[in-house]
Amino acid sequence: MASSGARTGRRPRRRPRRRRRPRRRAPPLPFTVIGKSVADGVWEVYLARGDRTYVVRDKALIDGTYRVDAIAPPVLTLTYLPLNTVQQLNIGVFE
Repeated sequence: MASSGARTGRRPRRRPRRRRRPRRRAPPLPFTVIGKSVADGVWEVYLARGDRTYVVRDKALIDGTYRVDAIAPPVLTLTYLPLNTVQQLNIGVFE
């Protein structure tokens, strides 16, 4: 008879691994840069999305979905609000 500490030859049962939910990502930025300008140190960027045109400044909200966090050519920094994800759009250097 085997002692109480003897192995039974079975492998210990492993817990099933939890499947991680895929991390949700912000969609690609839907904007096309039309142009930009600066007056008195304040930047404006002109964006198009489909048949709509947007003139955005720092801290502007776009359709309640994106917030402009910074305009510092060559980059426009936006936050996709539903996922609180920061994204950047190349707007070109200042000419």
